[in-house]
Amino acid sequence: MFNALYDPWIPVEYTDHTRTELGILDTLTHSDRIRIIADDAPTARAIERLLIAVVYHATAPARWRRLLHDGIDIEAIATYLQPLARAFDLNRFLQTADTPASPRARIDMSRLHLGSPDMFRPNQDNTPAAPARAIRLALTRLLWDDSGIRSGITGDRGIRSGITGDRGGKSMPIGPAYLATVPTTIANASTLARTIALNMPEAPTRAGLDDAPIWDDEPARARRIQDTSDIGPGRALIYPARRITLAITADQTITGALLSNGDRLRGTTWDTCEPHGLLYRTHGRTKNAPDQTVPRSRRTITPWACLIDTGAPLPIGIARALTNPDPIDDRISLRTTWAILDDHGQTQAIRDATLPLRLDAHTPTRIDNLRIINAIIDQAAYLYATGESLHHPEWTDADVRTRKERHGEVIAAQFAPDISWYLSGDDHALTQIRRALIDTAQEAENQVIITTMRAPHRTSPDGTTGTVIAAAARNLIDSIDALTITPPLS
Repeated sequence: MFNALYDPWIPVEYTDHTRTELGILDTLTHSDRIRIIADDAPTARAIERLLIAVVYHATAPARWRRLLHDGIDIEAIATYLQPLARAFDLNRFLQTADTPASPRARIDMSRLHLGSPDMFRPNQDNTPAAPARAIRLALTRLLWDDSGIRSGITGDRGIRSGITGDRGGKSMPIGPAYLATVPTTIANASTLARTIALNMPEAPTRAGLDDAPIWDDEPARARRIQDTSDIGPGRALIYPARRITLAITADQTITGALLSNGDRLRGTTWDTCEPHGLLYRTHGRTKNAPDQTVPRSRRTITPWACLIDTGAPLPIGIARALTNPDPIDDRISLRTTWAILDDHGQTQAIRDATLPLRLDAHTPTRIDNLRIINAIIDQAAYLYATGESLHHPEWTDADVRTRKERHGEVIAAQFAPDISWYLSGDDHALTQIRRALIDTAQEAENQVIITTMRAPHRTSPDGTTGTVIAAAARNLIDSIDALTITPPLS
């Protein structure tokens, strides 16, 4: 039977730019000669986390920090995986042994395709799939599925206990799958081996966490609700938020799948389990309210969002690259992948952005400058939105936030090329960025002044008067002086 450990299904690109497909063990064995996982953004991110999970569980915790310089221990990985090989068979890998609760349940290839037919798979059909493609589809769906009603499964205690409810054999929504919930950034080094080492999670901070990988789960496991504070990164990397059972013919052709809701994850302490997430820390509204560390808003993600300090830990790959006194590469690329969801948890798009980062003595200064640049862009977007709100007394706070997001996207897109050049080590790009910031600040001030002259007595939905908005616009340009030009430009 096809086995994900040994048979080829992972698309890879070698450092010489040739491409092929490999199994998990061969991918890790050749990882020092492989450049990237050569697939679309959601699938590549899912495979990256799967490979990191394998190395995480196969490597002694004492060696995790030494992986950057010692390399991946293939012998230890092979020793770990050998007794687990059956769990990676085509009829078990990433799956449960479930049967539908209703004879009307759909078991076809649409259960494996991510998103609606007209969104991610324009040519989607019900054509059966070979094992390699089916595994990629199943892994992607497992981690990126949006929220919705799914097929109920026989014996699901979750339905009987009211976790999901039952509507004619249907499993009611439990929210998006794991990666559709949290934006993630992987720091890519020159080889896949170095990428895995750079993004390896830290050991769990306390004992007693559920840190077991998905391949250790029993095929007939019961569904459950878990809190982010109760799982470790080894569980979070491939979290079973969905239950998938492939329909496999005698010749190992996949004709469809049963897709149901899986384990529900909730909580406000994502920093304890998620190593690659873009998170932010909120402060309680009252004195005794605890702080929360939760995923960033997906609508405000920029290519450089992964470098912005939000009070939460940076993605582990970035943090490790910035603090390693002896970097393994002088340049890395930061690839951020995230889902845009509507208010019902339905996926509107999956976005992907790559940002180069030069690692040298001036990197901390560049990042400090980037955070100043980002704050100015954010403030300019706010001024545009609040200024517009003075013309629209019917607007709510939500309307202002929506307009601010749109203005922020437009302004950020204008700066993106120069910021990429700057972070890649071209310090002369800061001069162009500074000029553009001055233009942006002056334009924001002009727009707000015109608006306040036309509506001097109106206030924005948050109660800000036009006069205050105009004063903030005039002060915006002063923030540009905080930028540090290092090294001195000739």
